[in-house]
Amino acid sequence: MKTTLLVLTLLVSGSAFAVDIEFQGTPKSRTLVSKDGSVRETLDAKEAKKYSVTITRDGPQYYWASRGDIPLLKLKSGAFTTYISPTGQGYIRITDGAYVEHLTQEMTSVTYYGK
Repeated sequence: MKTTLLVLTLLVSGSAFAVDIEFQGTPKSRTLVSKDGSVRETLDAKEAKKYSVTITRDGPQYYWASRGDIPLLKLKSGAFTTYISPTGQGYIRITDGAYVEHLTQEMTSVTYYGK
C-alpha cells in the first residue's frame, strides 16, 4: 500500500511540474530603434540561433524562456496569438508560422522577425 501511494505521489507531482515548449522561433532579421534612429539587419545562421525565441508553459503560466523566464500573459485574437510581459518588457505575436518578438529596454527597442 505504501509503495502504491509513493508511486501515485511521484506521478502526480511529476506531471504537475512538467514544463512544455509552447513556441520556438528563429529570427531572420532584427531592427534596433533608439532616439538616434533605426537600423535593420539580416541575421546570419549563427546570430539567428543566438537570438531564437522560446516560450514555455508550466501549468497555466507561460514564460519567455529565451529571455530569462519572464512571465507572460497569453492573448488570442483571430489568427493572432500574443504573449505579453505584464511588466512592459515586450511581447511575441505569432500567426501562420511567422512571428515578431519586440523587446524594450529603457528608451530603446529591439524587434526580431522570423518563423
